Amino acid sequence: MKFYWDVLMIVLAIYNAISLPMRMAFHQIEELYDDNISLEMIEDSVDILFAFDIAILFMTSYIDTRNGETIRQPKIIARHYLTAGFIPDFISTLPLLLTPIVNAATETGSTTQDSLLSLVQLFKLVKLLRVRKLNTLIQNLQ
Repeated sequence: MKFYWDVLMIVLAIYNAISLPMRMAFHQIEELYDDNISLEMIEDSVDILFAFDIAILFMTSYIDTRNGETIRQPKIIARHYLTAGFIPDFISTLPLLLTPIVNAATETGSTTQDSLLSLVQLFKLVKLLRVRKLNTLIQNLQ
């Protein structure tokens, strides 16, 4: 099961590596995503799956590179993930949480809303750090 989950995470990381720069670089593509509910649902689904991945990584054993031992103790796994990659993963999921809050708390179309949504967009750039996991995931699949 973990193998298939890792393959899915690889595919989603590649999707992010292609779609995110395109959306941020080309205003027309961003408007297409904003106007098409299906594309926005795909983006939200990808973010939700990565949020699930955060939870899974807190419970998944890993191989200690120093001695080749498989670590299965939950406290050690959690500590390892907190120091090895939790912060970028968490920050990259913030747009999923913050966008509805900004939309609800500000007037639609206001400059305040536009400014706050632009700030939230910066968090999306952290999604590109998910690509760093590709090397680890691919090595684990071999």
